Amino acid sequence: MIARQHCFATRCDRLLHCHWSCSGYCRAYGVRLPFFSPTAPLINRGAFDTVPEVVILLSFLASDKSGKKFCDILFDEAGHRVATQYLLSVLDGNLPVEHLLHYREANSKLPGHPELGLTPGVKFSSGRLGHMWPLVNGVAMADKSRSVFCLGSDGSQQEGNDAEAARLAVAQGLNVKLFIDDNDVTIAYVPHTREMS
Repeated sequence: MIARQHCFATRCDRLLHCHWSCSGYCRAYGVRLPFFSPTAPLINRGAFDTVPEVVILLSFLASDKSGKKFCDILFDEAGHRVATQYLLSVLDGNLPVEHLLHYREANSKLPGHPELGLTPGVKFSSGRLGHMWPLVNGVAMADKSRSVFCLGSDGSQQEGNDAEAARLAVAQGLNVKLFIDDNDVTIAYVPHTREMS
């Protein structure tokens, strides 16, 4: 995916590969860009958009000493936010922190979407938008006594699978808690303005 954007590192207006299709390498100037910068204008920050929600949900999980209130997995519909799972794997002691420096590199076992069984500490696989909520419903059906948390996105809410999953969750009275990151940013543009991101 190529997107026209003002590069926050080199101040260049040339075409850059966005962080979805590469590891942040600017071919115009031959420099590697960080995959996150809090000063980057209109750039989708991926996993870092949900840090406040993750911190809140982790506090819920930590408060549940008996493990009877909440499922201890934070599901995420947006597979590209996998960096959250990798960070949680480090915090849980499943990965050394240095391994995060190889995010999305070939053979690093840190792909751009989570894959159960590939990366230590990853607790679910994620593919295209819209398929995670149905999986979360299955987890909630298996144990109706505990709340199941899922991080959603404004993009995933536009998928037909999510609409069907929502109807099923309501009809079955499932204990699913969905936190939606409505950041109004897509890979290509800011929807409400139609400007390139």
